[in-house]
Amino acid sequence: MTIVFKSKKTKKKLYEQIELNTNVSKCLDSDTTTEKNRGRLEIRKVEVFDDLCNIDTQKDWIGLKRIVKVTRKTTILKSKKESIDISYYISSIKLSAKDYNEGIRSHWSIENSLHYVKDVTFKEDESLIHKGNAPEFFSIVRNMAINSFRKLNLDSIRQGIRLFGGKIEELGRLISA
Repeated sequence: MTIVFKSKKTKKKLYEQIELNTNVSKCLDSDTTTEKNRGRLEIRKVEVFDDLCNIDTQKDWIGLKRIVKVTRKTTILKSKKESIDISYYISSIKLSAKDYNEGIRSHWSIENSLHYVKDVTFKEDESLIHKGNAPEFFSIVRNMAINSFRKLNLDSIRQGIRLFGGKIEELGRLISA
């Protein structure tokens, strides 16, 4: 069984305990990567800890083995504006900091390629559709649209919406060809 859970501030007690543990204990391993794209420089440091003190591993987090701290320092190159974001994760498997770094980063590529598009382009989070099966149905329709536009190698999802909005038959012919 593998648990990788991002601790959010909504789980206040857990979040505060993880934050305390990572501030007072020495990390077992760390990995730092630097990435430059889209006019930004991001330095990502991943630290792994095994200090589980005061985290209820008997009841709530059975099998917990590691705490992972990810610090992202982002600099917008043009303005030199900097921001620092710290995220905490817990895991039931023992991995190296490099493995955690790669796993978390690959998850974000999924987040950026699908969920971000659904949230920003289709404004899914602002949808007023909340009853019955409708939210799930519309999510499936959005996924189909995204996959269809990507299959057509369009430059952007917005371009696909502009080209095929209201032309479902034409889109269907192109996809099935």
